[in-house]
Amino acid sequence: MQPSPPQRNLVLIGFMGTGKSAIGRAIARGLCVRHLDTDCEIERRFQMDIPRIFAEHGEAAFRSAEQDVLRRLARRGPSGAPQPRLIISTGGGTPMREENVDLLREMGQIVWLSAPIGTVLQRVGRNLKQRPLLAGYQDNPQQRIRQLMAEREPRYASLADIRVDTSPFASPKDAAAHIISLLRQNEDL
Repeated sequence: MQPSPPQRNLVLIGFMGTGKSAIGRAIARGLCVRHLDTDCEIERRFQMDIPRIFAEHGEAAFRSAEQDVLRRLARRGPSGAPQPRLIISTGGGTPMREENVDLLREMGQIVWLSAPIGTVLQRVGRNLKQRPLLAGYQDNPQQRIRQLMAEREPRYASLADIRVDTSPFASPKDAAAHIISLLRQNEDL
């Protein structure tokens, strides 16, 4: 029997390194629905990777493009015709822009993926150069991660319908199976 798709979009928020993209892809595979990564959409629009977008266009241009992607996704909502459901992975800073809060809520159910600082550092430590907000912190990225988490976690908490600590899971597939199980228990699938 094929799994039933979610009744509405599932939006993954959380700090960098918590698994939003990998777990989002695994959830989409598990539910046989499409996955959309907002960072990938922005890279496609600019035709360059995120570090280069930040370097050449600045964070403000990136955040503006991010909001445009959210607006487009929010407009996909009920138009009379059934819309294909999506699993949407967002960037870690997406919820920090006040204008994005309502858009995220309109898009679907929000799952906050979290992990302790040590886990985040272990996951992103190999690719610090790919993380523009950690640039200049190569000597002590833990300090910057702690600062950004302190700023962002209250917003994540205020938006989340469900919170899942991804650190105990051996793989994105295992975390995805757990999230799907939680959603089924809550009858959100």
